[in-house]
Amino acid sequence: MAAIGIDGLGKRYGALAAVDGVGLSVREGEFLTLLGPSGCGKTTTLRCLAGLEKPDAGEITIGGDVVTSVPEQIFVPPERRDIGMVFQSYALWPQMNVFQNVAYPLRRRRVKRPEVQRRVDQTLELVGLAALADRPVTRLSGGQQQRVALARALVSRPRVVLYDEPLSNLDAKLRAAMRVGIRDFQRELGTTAVYVTHDQVEAMSLSDRIVLMKDGRVQQVGTPRDIYERPRTWFVADFVGYENFFDADIVERAGDRAVARLDGGGIALRCFGGPAAGRGRVRLCVRSTALSVVPADAGTADRPGDRTNTVSGRVRDSMYLGGQIEHHIEVAGTVLRVRGADPDPSGRAVSPGDAVELRIPAESIVVLDADDEAPEPATRGKQDNLDRVGSP
Repeated sequence: MAAIGIDGLGKRYGALAAVDGVGLSVREGEFLTLLGPSGCGKTTTLRCLAGLEKPDAGEITIGGDVVTSVPEQIFVPPERRDIGMVFQSYALWPQMNVFQNVAYPLRRRRVKRPEVQRRVDQTLELVGLAALADRPVTRLSGGQQQRVALARALVSRPRVVLYDEPLSNLDAKLRAAMRVGIRDFQRELGTTAVYVTHDQVEAMSLSDRIVLMKDGRVQQVGTPRDIYERPRTWFVADFVGYENFFDADIVERAGDRAVARLDGGGIALRCFGGPAAGRGRVRLCVRSTALSVVPADAGTADRPGDRTNTVSGRVRDSMYLGGQIEHHIEVAGTVLRVRGADPDPSGRAVSPGDAVELRIPAESIVVLDADDEAPEPATRGKQDNLDRVGSP
């Protein structure tokens, strides 16, 4: 039995469909993350699951019990859903100290005093606040207050814990430590977790599976590795950091192997699989870190008889990024981004103006459906790394 079931969930705010036909199944003990840009519907989905929003369509079950059903007019209030929730805001009681805030859910359930003490002590130790148990929450930093909120959600051992961007107010070092703590605690207790974030690092490091959303709809569901290495749409590829995109035609195919000819320059690249069967229009994408660049003369000397997926270009610009360097390489009227270690471990550094050879591993190329809608420029933001030479 699934710990959580969501079927045909819909929520509108006037003309805006914040959630549009979402369906999900969360396994017992699973850590599932709803990931996506602002306004994609992830938080509204979570709030419907918590009972903080009443959907306009669909059904939600928790542990096999129907907690929301629009057709059957069933709506179980939040306090009867056996969930814990960590909000983006702290939502602490200012008149209570740290211990009292964390203990409150247990006392509401009339848990015996020794067990309250044990559970609160254990949870405060996890979040790094054991030494501050007696301190008023009004005398805590923002990060400390958020950790109190996290401890309060976990302390009652609910069957489902919901997280609404709980680490957004913590500094980077503490955020990294808390990611480990949240994951370890969830595994220890075996609780089911649904986590909302726009932070890909959080999603990748915490999750058993990720649900990537856009415009109120699910775009892809998969393990972190599936999402990262095998995106199914241009939007997913762009969101998880693929920077270089090409329009192309499949001109040869043998099993899962194919040859794609790029628009404009007549360049042919070997690639694997993809959603398009046979021949026809496709879109290719590849990460900047998957590409390698060497001086033109070094490339010829290195592999004199092998130019598979090797193209000639010229360095247009180079940027130092602290431990990495990013080159913009002009290839047949298109500028591609290539990112690698600095200094180059091969010792063959390149500079703006240099003629180079660019290698594009076939196994690193993701083949997408040509009919897939490209992301809007505002969505892609800093990820928009396909520049046309001479474009504004």
